[in-house]
Amino acid sequence: MVESPPPVPPVAPAPRFVVPWEAEAPGEDDSSVTTSNRQGSITTETTDTPTLELPENINVPLPLPHRPPGHTPPSVTTRSGRRVTPNRFYFNESHANTAYLDTFSPEHQGETCKHSILQPDCSRTAEPHPAALLASTISSFVSSASDPDTMTFAEAMQAPDRAEFIKAMHKELADHIGRKHWKIVPLSAVRAPKHAIPMVWAMKRKRNPVGEIIKWKARLCAGGHRSVENIDYWSTYSPVVSWSTVRLMVVFALLNDWHMQSIDFVLAYPQAPVKTDIYMKPPRTPPGFVIPDLPSPLDRVSKVYKLIQNLYGLKDAGKTWADYLKKGLLQRGWKASEVDSCLFTKK
Repeated sequence: MVESPPPVPPVAPAPRFVVPWEAEAPGEDDSSVTTSNRQGSITTETTDTPTLELPENINVPLPLPHRPPGHTPPSVTTRSGRRVTPNRFYFNESHANTAYLDTFSPEHQGETCKHSILQPDCSRTAEPHPAALLASTISSFVSSASDPDTMTFAEAMQAPDRAEFIKAMHKELADHIGRKHWKIVPLSAVRAPKHAIPMVWAMKRKRNPVGEIIKWKARLCAGGHRSVENIDYWSTYSPVVSWSTVRLMVVFALLNDWHMQSIDFVLAYPQAPVKTDIYMKPPRTPPGFVIPDLPSPLDRVSKVYKLIQNLYGLKDAGKTWADYLKKGLLQRGWKASEVDSCLFTKK
């Protein structure tokens, strides 16, 4: 007796290709559909005819849509009346129907970025309403003005704990003088178009989570608002790490059981040298206060500080520190990321 072979399971139909956006989709009364074969040609078949059969282990990528000649992307008018036109090099109407792993980047135009999944998608962002911008500005001003722990030099000298702020001023000056962040030069050494900018005190009380005051801080800053562009500074852009990068590295650390540690640089900005000659007037002090390197009242009038190291408050202070930190990391074998310039790795 001959046994019959087991029944063969039905073969699943081969997948159809999506209709390219350049071609017209079939109407409701049409009994045919349009498909694309592996060579990219277009064929028409009836719904009763089986589609093109392909081996199951072959993954045929879908062709990326292209912008037709003469097609102009539509412009969008924001609430403030500004007209915004999407970039014609990467805009097309089928982005919503096509899955992409690559996003547009002006620095990698014409090439494929391997890690562009971390780049934000700016195609759906909208400009905020002018009233919202005004409300945000007023809110930030009110919140900063209502903070009793952040104050100016004049306000700190009128506070009941002014003695603690004076101690913090002595410590701040001693730190700068001990680290040789500037040198003293006569006022006549300042030649036009250079001029001496003021020094500004930023006072703040620091509290613990309970609300108790744990430190009185006196930060000595440069009056960058008196700096002149193309004379005292040039470029001011400083990169900022993306939160996507931070979250990604935390996930990697958790998955690989890496050790995580945060580092706080003490007087970070003054560790970088300045890029141009910056002159500053001596800071304001309360009566009876003695500046260690300018003990005489006459010295405060006839002499100025010439910066050697970078200082808080300068227009390009953030960029100067970022360039100095990047240079030091690269010299020590670290490698900067191609996606986020603030991410460095080392094997």
